[in-house]
Amino acid sequence: MNLSFFIAQRLRFKDGLAMVCIAISYLVMILAVSISSGFRSEIRNGLSVLSGDVQLTPPNLNVLDQSRPIEKEASYLPYVKEVEGVQSVVPVVYMAGIVKQGEDIHGVLFKGLPDQGTGVSVPRRLADIAGLSEGDQMTAYFVGDKVRARKFDVISVYESLVEADDKLVVYADLADLQRLSGWTDGQ
Repeated sequence: MNLSFFIAQRLRFKDGLAMVCIAISYLVMILAVSISSGFRSEIRNGLSVLSGDVQLTPPNLNVLDQSRPIEKEASYLPYVKEVEGVQSVVPVVYMAGIVKQGEDIHGVLFKGLPDQGTGVSVPRRLADIAGLSEGDQMTAYFVGDKVRARKFDVISVYESLVEADDKLVVYADLADLQRLSGWTDGQ
């Protein structure tokens, strides 16, 4: 006797039990797809906050390359602003840095944004690891041709959507990172 036929015959005589099982199975599948779509959307939004939906990078595609800044008022910028769906164009500077607090050191990515103020915003994970809170001073080192040290005031601690050991992003003022990179205000 065929096993699948035997199971189908047994379930058919159980007063609709097969229908209930199938309905529950469909409900579970719909819930699983909905939840995974929600997670995917949240992850995408979290990454978009971190890096933007579209990035204009130097020709070598290295956003951490301080030797090749992009001009803020590049000739192609008006065309980018005219693309459907583009709401704004925001200049940013990325720099790799090392945060030292006491004897602990942590590699972080600094993201310079316009009008960030005189301090930095640090992720909750870094604040917990380094014992930082609002109002504290944080020493950061930037390694390039020479090592540059800078003290920042912690103005806020934020909750990160994307948490990983190697994804600690510190938000700083754009002008501070431009100066540290040796760039002009227009780069």
